[in-house]
Amino acid sequence: MQENKFHSSIFLDRLREKLGFKRDTQLADFLGIAQPTISGWRTRNTFDFSLIAEKCIPLGISFDELLGVTTNPKERTATDAEIAALESLLSKLKSQSL
Repeated sequence: MQENKFHSSIFLDRLREKLGFKRDTQLADFLGIAQPTISGWRTRNTFDFSLIAEKCIPLGISFDELLGVTTNPKERTATDAEIAALESLLSKLKSQSL
């Protein structure tokens, strides 16, 4: 049985494309980080979920879509409870970074 494997590069490529960027330097500028950080994420198969969420959720960018769960973000809508949980998480993340 073959495992479904996900690589951060797929996620980052989808994010970059969704934002209309052609280069990782543009993505890094948008996120407020250095470009080598993006390269490091790709190499280590990781990324800063909270940073990306903080920048993308207000723009309506669906993590489901970026993760490949759906290609149509309208196929699933968040419940009020999910929205409240995300808003709470973002609030906590913002207060921790101050």
